[in-house]
Amino acid sequence: YADIAKRIAQTRRPGRPSKAAADQLVNSLAALESRSRPYVSLGLISAPHLTEIVNTLEKSTAAKRQLIADLVSPYLDSLRARLDAQQEIQELITLFLRRINSFFHYKTVSYGLAGGLNIATSQGSPLRPSQLSSGERQLLALLAQVVTARKTASVFLIDEPEISLNVKWQRVLVDTLLELVRGTDVQFFLATHSLELLATHREQVHRLGGEPKNDDRTS
Repeated sequence: YADIAKRIAQTRRPGRPSKAAADQLVNSLAALESRSRPYVSLGLISAPHLTEIVNTLEKSTAAKRQLIADLVSPYLDSLRARLDAQQEIQELITLFLRRINSFFHYKTVSYGLAGGLNIATSQGSPLRPSQLSSGERQLLALLAQVVTARKTASVFLIDEPEISLNVKWQRVLVDTLLELVRGTDVQFFLATHSLELLATHREQVHRLGGEPKNDDRTS
């Protein structure tokens, strides 16, 4: 608001902005409106309602559009700075929700800054974590712990993660874990009997206990 007051004080006679400048402002407002949506859905910011400013601009004279641009410019700069500051956490929460929801069927996990994680049926009825299947609870707890460990160098020791997970989930579990920690110092050591879980990461598999028997698939 201090910046807005300074801009008003420095404004003499409103000029007549070019059509290109007006179009650029409208495009900037539309881009910020679109960029802000995932932040709004997570409760990280309030809805900016920039479309209302666009509608006002389109109904105003050229001179008034210049004055409006001078007034809203500090707000737009502030909004961009807020989005930039929260981009990493927004992208991480969005990735977590996308990955956990790729496992769940007929249930949806969402997040809001005020209420945290929420689980609901496909009809919108709320669910408690205790109402999930054992495999769903296991996945939700594991992925949430992995996400919160990103900031520190960590090693996860996971014994037989395939327990309670169907074959389809086993095939994508390792890739999901790696995607959630990409670019961090988090590592995983898994002990498993699941060939499905190991199939796409054979170069990282180490057998324990010497030469296996024909019926021994422990890795």
